[in-house]
Order: sequence, then C-alpha cells, then structure tokens
Amino acid sequence: MDWIRDYYGDEIALYFEWMNAFLYWMLIPGCLGLIIRIINTLLYEDTNQSPFNAVFSILMTYWGALFSINWKRHERGLRVLWDNLFYSERQFEQIREDFVGVPMINPVTEKIEPYFSETQRQVKYLISTLVCLPCFVVIFVFLVACYNITGVILPGGSHDIFHIPALADMAAPGAIFDAESNMAYVTSIG
Repeated sequence: MDWIRDYYGDEIALYFEWMNAFLYWMLIPGCLGLIIRIINTLLYEDTNQSPFNAVFSILMTYWGALFSINWKRHERGLRVLWDNLFYSERQFEQIREDFVGVPMINPVTEKIEPYFSETQRQVKYLISTLVCLPCFVVIFVFLVACYNITGVILPGGSHDIFHIPALADMAAPGAIFDAESNMAYVTSIG
C-alpha cells in the first residue's frame, strides 16, 4: 500500500486498503455459504425450506456489523499511522464534557484524559443488553402475531411453533384479514 499511497495519495490508498479488507472479510460468508449450501443439498429436496437459510441471514447481519466496526477501527489506525487526520476529524477528538472516568495519561497523545476501565464498560454493556433484550422480544412477538394475522405462518408448516390459531383464523377465507379483502393491507402497515 505504501507505493500506492506515495503515488496516488492517501484517499486512493485508503480505497484499495478497504477493498483488501473487504475481500479478506468476504472469506467468512463465502465459506459459510458454501457449507450451508452443501448441507441444504444433502438434507433437503427443496433448499428454500431449509432453516439454515434463516441462520445464514442472521449471521450475515452480524458479519456486516462486525465488518463495519472493524473497518472503522482499521481506517482510523491507518489515518493515525499516515498522520492524515483532517482538521474536521481532529475537532471531534475532543473529550466530551459529560464523559466520566479516572484521569490517566493517554500513551498515544501523552495527554491526561479520563479512563473508563474494561470492567466498568462490561457493566454498561450488560445494562444495555438487559434494556434492549425485552424490546427485541416485544418486536419478535409483534412480528409473529402479524405473520399469523396475514396468513404467512400456516399450520403444518415448518414454522408450526409460531402458529397461533386464534390469530391465524383472522386470515382465513371470508375472515376480517382475508388476503382477498382490503383489510389485509392493514396488517402490512403495522
């Protein structure tokens, strides 16, 4: 990357560095997708009915978040290494006034900055998880209810554990949320 950076500049080198990082990280979903494809081919006649497809989709969501976080960290490290922090970015590096921590000397900037220990961060992560988890459960229950009302989840299918007969009956032919009626659009709004 150094010769690209010397010839074309930091921004072009950063682009090529991003491409290298992206291709490196694509090995994970590529290998995982190949494994799931082989498993689906061996176990299921119709690979669209495989529950592994949903697992793969969820894992891809986490992969995307991890890649994004890792890239931001890597880019920031390159900018510091290349001494390429623009003035607008340096402005955001100021310590927030409401940040609480023990004053310590930062080994990079050699300035006294507040320090928040790993244990304190883990406690904050735990509290955040305990707050977010009930919200995710509520959203999940709401989505299952909507899928039952719209008739997406049917009895006897692979999603039988999520079938709620009282709600699914509302999507039956002639019922309030019948697919042929205009009321079927109400559930899609929610």
